[in-house]
Amino acid sequence: SSAIRAFHGAPENLKWAGLPERLAALRFISLSRLGLSFAVPKDRDMGDEWIFAQTLLSRMCEAESVWGMLEILTDAFRVITAATQKLQMKSCGKRESVTADDLMPAIIWTVIQANPPNLASRLWFLDHFTEPNLFIRTGEAGFMIANLVAAVEFSLHLDPSSLTALDTADGGVVLPLKGGNDDDGVVRVSGDDEAMDSYLDSLSFEDAIKLNQRTQECIAAVETRDVNHLRRLCENFPDGTARIDPNALRVDQKETLLSAAVRSQSLSKLKSVLTTCGTRIRVDTRISPCRGPPSRRTALMIAAASPGPQSKDMVLELLSAGAERLLRDGEGLSADDLARAISNTEVLEILRADPRHLNLLDAIKAQDMSLARGLLAQGARVNELFDSEDFLSRPPESISPISGGKMMMGADCLGGRLNAVMLATSQLNLDALRLLLANKTQEKVDVN
Repeated sequence: SSAIRAFHGAPENLKWAGLPERLAALRFISLSRLGLSFAVPKDRDMGDEWIFAQTLLSRMCEAESVWGMLEILTDAFRVITAATQKLQMKSCGKRESVTADDLMPAIIWTVIQANPPNLASRLWFLDHFTEPNLFIRTGEAGFMIANLVAAVEFSLHLDPSSLTALDTADGGVVLPLKGGNDDDGVVRVSGDDEAMDSYLDSLSFEDAIKLNQRTQECIAAVETRDVNHLRRLCENFPDGTARIDPNALRVDQKETLLSAAVRSQSLSKLKSVLTTCGTRIRVDTRISPCRGPPSRRTALMIAAASPGPQSKDMVLELLSAGAERLLRDGEGLSADDLARAISNTEVLEILRADPRHLNLLDAIKAQDMSLARGLLAQGARVNELFDSEDFLSRPPESISPISGGKMMMGADCLGGRLNAVMLATSQLNLDALRLLLANKTQEKVDVN
């Protein structure tokens, strides 16, 4: 019990002060830059086993004994080993034993991405309250601890020349990462998030650290500064280079620039972030990817779970920017589930009415006013005409996921083309007619 009390009150190792901020600043480093002996995909295309390994490391703070920590570290080591073998199999087409030379960069990268809470004090605890020769008997856990310490020292005293970058122009040969960009070799950001990834890969170590510092300041400014100041922080430099990384996580991993804007309940700030960052921003970036609960939530999920008066408009903005409505968080909940949990009916109707698969005629034909309201909120046009024969031949089960496919076939007699008002009239559906005619987003209702 004395060890447990000492653990909860353990001071951070002074020589490791500022470790969380340092690890957060190094998240831009890809696994390939750490010297893995085989090719790896982009970090965001790697398997979920890496997220699981990061989650295990983050659970070290939940352990209340040495053995509890050692069990977690053993599990993490096995997952990282399996994940590294899987990458090797994809790259080389054959399974071979993973060497320590490959495991060490894999562990370092996992630690940087996970940034486990209170990592310094956890390692301090293991160092002070474990029998000196226990690690010899713990095998995998002992190897993992040695590499954790190495990862911390590496992160705090990183020499940029120790990193590597792939020179694709020279057949993929690994070369030292330059300490600075040539004047005529600056990669400017334009286009989409792939261009942003290329830009981050092109940065020197020093420039990447500065980029992270500006990004952290920008995330903090969402709460403390006005929208005009926030816009200036998000804008690129005059020469086109990026001022911030719009997809980076805050040091504690609980916020991105986009999620912070949503949580601020300021629609103007959300619009400013989306407009200024444009296609460089990934709207489905998840916060707390390896911590929680709640974990792995997107900005859309946060907006759907908000009872604030701006939640509906924020959800519409995010969907318009391409947010995926079917994703689930670390607890298996979708944005739909989160809206339902707080009885946010307006948001729920919008999320369930996906205009990629349904249109206004589908909703009216199924006499589903909830679906119709959701589509109208997303800009469905009352006067849009559809071919009646093609529409009426569609099977009932393809129409409404909410009404169970119940149909009213009163418009079967119509030929040519029809719109929602014509169909509602043929059904004598007064509720639908009131909704359609009262919809203020349409300039004109065409019944001719």
